[in-house]
Amino acid sequence: MPKRKGRATPEAPALFFKLDRKKPLAQQICGRVRAAIMERRLLAGERLASVRGFAQTLEVSVDTVLAAYRSLADEGFIATRRGAGFFVCDLGAAEGLIRPPGHERRSAPHSASEPGGPQPLNSARQPSEEILRRTEHARRSVVAEYRSAVRSPLQTYASGMECIAEKHYLRFAAQLARSPWLHSSYSDPQGYLPLRHAVCRRLRRSQGISIDPARVVITTGLVQGLSLLAEVLFSPSDVVWVENPGYPTVWETLEYRGLTAAVVPTDAEGINVRQALAQAPNARGVFVSTASQYPLGAALSEARGAELLDWAQRTGGWIVEDGTDGAISLGGRPYRSLFQASGAAECVAYVESFSLLIAPGIRAGYIVLPEAFAEVCAAAKYLTDRTTNESTQALLAEFLDSDVYESFLRRLNRRYRQRYDALCAAVHERLAPFGALLPAEYGCHAAFVLKSPISDAALSGALAGEGIRVRPLSMCCRGEVNVRGLLLGFGTTGEEQIHEAVGRIAAHCERLARTHSSGR
Repeated sequence: MPKRKGRATPEAPALFFKLDRKKPLAQQICGRVRAAIMERRLLAGERLASVRGFAQTLEVSVDTVLAAYRSLADEGFIATRRGAGFFVCDLGAAEGLIRPPGHERRSAPHSASEPGGPQPLNSARQPSEEILRRTEHARRSVVAEYRSAVRSPLQTYASGMECIAEKHYLRFAAQLARSPWLHSSYSDPQGYLPLRHAVCRRLRRSQGISIDPARVVITTGLVQGLSLLAEVLFSPSDVVWVENPGYPTVWETLEYRGLTAAVVPTDAEGINVRQALAQAPNARGVFVSTASQYPLGAALSEARGAELLDWAQRTGGWIVEDGTDGAISLGGRPYRSLFQASGAAECVAYVESFSLLIAPGIRAGYIVLPEAFAEVCAAAKYLTDRTTNESTQALLAEFLDSDVYESFLRRLNRRYRQRYDALCAAVHERLAPFGALLPAEYGCHAAFVLKSPISDAALSGALAGEGIRVRPLSMCCRGEVNVRGLLLGFGTTGEEQIHEAVGRIAAHCERLARTHSSGR
């Protein structure tokens, strides 16, 4: 039987540039290759030209090219594989996650006008300072983080259904594929009606909430939901309370839409409402992740929930509640949202994404809000992206209404609980000297908080070099709040992988702790 060939390693595109023979050659080569990597002209995983071949192309010695490659390897831009050559590292993981807010990206060593640099069509045209400021963190860290398609151990969100309901989901997809033109027209901006009915039935089964489909707006996920609510519920410069530590994407989405995000400390009961009132008494809204506070994992207590509802009803403020993580109960206790409370229907906008239950790539979620606002929200969505893909909505509606769905949900909850238990055991066994895992009641992530005086950003960066992309908790903090640790996902990582990944975290903790001790 013929041997099957493996997939060929992608070769990096050839680099051509002139060298100034009066200046150090190795430094010039290093600078040009570094710039090509930073500008994504050389992509992660691509193999660089061989040392001998590159030396012949540039008409320099082999030692000169080797010195440049070694310098780039020391900086973390490339890595060597024994017998295979030099390869470009994944900067989206190694750089995007480890850079704390406020630190700038390393700049390219030459300007666009220098030989060998990129030549812009019109160098006089540049983005405004305002848009650069508003998109700074997204450009610097978040976008780069998602450029790598490689699945990582301890990843927070990824598809968890491939081993549980894949064949059923594919069956529904195949049925829809037999009529490719059935859902090819422009769809209702508010969302495919059968899917809105399916969402209402799901909320009734899971939380006992009876709502009309006219109150549901289908979105592409949490970010679009927040963007629409920022336009519909608030006015420019309105203050919205947000959790601290919290989800940076929430803060930045609200601020990008012209609102002011007032960060409020959280504790084991969730957002501190009294401190929020002291900090920003004129706030018009609040964003809360009630099931599993991001990133620390605490569920909002009933007392804090009652305080928020009282504030909203007295002041006319809005509570934007993210209930995505409530679908997964780690302790077996059903999730009870603020939206279920008496009087909440007129002051709570409930948002949920299907990224946890199905997969982030499905790009689907929904908002529930009063009917008059839902109509305006649908119009705002039309003016934003017109509509969500109807084929995707039809597939999701079929799956949510099927007999398979409830069985899938039970099995998914059972699997997530098993993996959470495995993570707790592995952290207790290997990481107890360095910190502790905070308890989680819902969702697919838990926070490991460091007590050892090592940098969580350095730890995250070291792990990224091994293909484990975990977010440092310090990246989720603003102002005086400073929590150090790692956000660990467990829903899409098997028990064996969890133990192995935690072991690698322990090894890096030990190394960084020794380095810290010797440096004092």
